[in-house]
Amino acid sequence: MSLLPMADAVSDEKDAEEAKKIIAEKQLVGAANNTKWNELISEMRKYPNPPCYRTKVVNGYISGWDS
Repeated sequence: MSLLPMADAVSDEKDAEEAKKIIAEKQLVGAANNTKWNELISEMRKYPNPPCYRTKVVNGYISGWDS
C-alpha cells in the first residue's frame, strides 16, 4: 500500500446527489467505487512520466488534463 496521499474522487454532497439522480435516470453502472478510482489515480501519479488523463462526470463536466 502506498504512503502517498490518495487522490480525491469524492464529490461534495450536492454534486453526489445530482450524480445519483442522473445515474438512476440513465440506468448507468459503475466501473469502480471511489476507493478503487483513488487507488488507480494515485498509482498513475507515481510514474516518472505519468499518462495524461481527465475525467468526465455524469452531469457532462469534463475536467482539465492531469498528468
